[in-house]
Amino acid sequence: MRQREAGNMALSRSSRFIINQLGLFFKTRESDIYGPYSNLGEANRALEIYVALMDLHEQSDLTVAA
Repeated sequence: MRQREAGNMALSRSSRFIINQLGLFFKTRESDIYGPYSNLGEANRALEIYVALMDLHEQSDLTVAA
């Protein structure tokens, strides 16, 4: 989870998931769509990995800027 989202823990991330005839996808804050995944668990894990990678990217940007 991104640090600035920490205060929004009660919000559901379900709106990030899209199910259609092609499968299950997740949508990022940047409006990129990833998938298809075979089930919600797989999509959720991929989303968690994506968010963790974005956190690392943000941290490296902050380190370079400092």
